[in-house]
Amino acid sequence: MRGWGFKPLFTGKKIKTGRLITKQGVNNMPLVEISLVKGGLSGEQKVKIANAVSDFLVGEIPNLPREAISVIFYENPSENWIVGGKTLKELIQRGET
Repeated sequence: MRGWGFKPLFTGKKIKTGRLITKQGVNNMPLVEISLVKGGLSGEQKVKIANAVSDFLVGEIPNLPREAISVIFYENPSENWIVGGKTLKELIQRGET
C-alpha cells in the first residue's frame, strides 16, 4: 500500500478495524469477515466473492479506495459448527441441510 499509512487497531488478538491515513485525513478501513465450513469454497471462488464485496463497498462509501478494504475468510471444520444443538457435520450426514 505505497503512499498510504496504516495503523491497525487491536481488540485482543483479532483485528477489528483499522485506519487509513490519507492527505484528506483519517478514514475507516472496512474489514469484512466471512465464516464458512472448511473446503466449502475454492480459492478462485473466495477471490470472486472478495472482489464482489469490495466492488459493493467502493460503490457505497464515498472516496473509499479499493486498497483500503480487507476481506478475511475463516474456515471451520463442520464438526466445530453447531446449529440447533447439532454439528453441521451431523446435519449434513442426515441430509438436514
